[in-house]
Amino acid sequence: MSRHLCEPFIDKIVTVVMHDGRNVQGTLRGIDQAHNLILEHTVERFFSDDAGVEEVPRGLFVIRGPNVAIVGLVDQEKDKDVDWEKVKGETLKPIVH
Repeated sequence: MSRHLCEPFIDKIVTVVMHDGRNVQGTLRGIDQAHNLILEHTVERFFSDDAGVEEVPRGLFVIRGPNVAIVGLVDQEKDKDVDWEKVKGETLKPIVH
């Protein structure tokens, strides 16, 4: 049985960007053969051109594999040093195939 590329990230904090442009961060708890992800203690980050980043708690979060665009490991030290209320940026647009 082959290993999933995200297996080294299990029990670590990751950021996931989805095909619809949404951005969530949480502790990766599991992955299945369909590449579905299970995140715990998840927050969704909403970026804006004119306001800081809004973080909305989502708790336990399941993301279907086909909806995942990018998964990245979070450097917790750098992440906690960012003042997200001052970060401004465009909302990501959905991926169009």
